[in-house]
Amino acid sequence: MIIVDIRPLAEQQKTGVAQSLISYLDSVFFQDKKNTYILFFNYRKKINKDIWRWKKENIFYVRTRWPSKLLNLFIFMGWVKLDKFILRRFFKKNKTIKDDDKGIIFYSPNISFINLSKKSFLVLNVHDFSFQILPECFDIKKRFWHLVVDPREQIKRANKILVPSENTKQDLDFFCKKIKKDLDISVMRPALNRVFFDKNNFSKEKISEVKNKYNLPGKYILFLASLEPRKNLLSLLDAFEKVQNIKIVPDVSLLHKFVIRNLLFVVALKKVGQSVL
Repeated sequence: MIIVDIRPLAEQQKTGVAQSLISYLDSVFFQDKKNTYILFFNYRKKINKDIWRWKKENIFYVRTRWPSKLLNLFIFMGWVKLDKFILRRFFKKNKTIKDDDKGIIFYSPNISFINLSKKSFLVLNVHDFSFQILPECFDIKKRFWHLVVDPREQIKRANKILVPSENTKQDLDFFCKKIKKDLDISVMRPALNRVFFDKNNFSKEKISEVKNKYNLPGKYILFLASLEPRKNLLSLLDAFEKVQNIKIVPDVSLLHKFVIRNLLFVVALKKVGQSVL
């Protein structure tokens, strides 16, 4: 039995973690039709419809509606073992399914509030270690969040760690070797989403439709990410301004989609004469 923490998918605005999780699960569920999967999320408000995309006999959902901060507090204080918390609700709803007592695999797609019983096998996905390497790129709120969540303790607890690149693996080896000598780390590189294999998505008609929809010029720069210092958007804008000045590519435009959180980025955008789409 495998529990998957899909809390990142509940938010209306998908992050990189959510997008990669969808791709991972699409691939896993396409291949594995034997194991039982329990997809857990906790959300009180209206959720992203994409969360219900998996409908197979071996896939079950467990949803709770606790206030997120309250649940995180209970997990942090050790009052809730998340695996037992989920299983109680799962077996209560699915009385015909019996616990085989073979142990539980718990997959966490990112570092978050987790507290499990000892018998659960934790597979932890660590996307990067930027919060340790470049703490100056995080505001006080996020630094405090990492302090409370305690990534090092989670890495120590993990039975298996998945990372997206050799670079992240080296970072973990360097920063966490004192925590646990025998870290079991595997590189699981992100794969292309299946939509890229559909030629119809890249037909001339489709490309023309997208360009007309967003009023795009012949050439443009696409930036799709959260608006955070660690995303290096200011360097992109600086480079874009220099390209405009020397007129190497006179018809280049900038298409950007993000949530504005910092006035500095707005100033930088106005400096290069671009508006937020």
